[in-house]
Amino acid sequence: MSFPETFKLILHKQEDKGSDKVHPAQLTDRQLRALAYLKSNESLTAAQYQRVFGISKSTATRDLTEMAHKGVVIAVGKGKWLSYRLPD
Repeated sequence: MSFPETFKLILHKQEDKGSDKVHPAQLTDRQLRALAYLKSNESLTAAQYQRVFGISKSTATRDLTEMAHKGVVIAVGKGKWLSYRLPD
């Protein structure tokens, strides 16, 4: 499945749950690339996101938290063990 197809599937699942649609323009290029990364990997931590994209810890945490609030990723775990994955 291509990245655009994966993103459309995520949006469709959000509509089924009655949540607002997230348009790709509401995500940064880096966040869209994180979704592409998650398509090939089961999960992503803030530390991995920081290394893969060469960003600060605070930026990684902010991006991933924002994506979770928008419903495009799901936060799993707490604290040191927090990771993010695509919705089922």
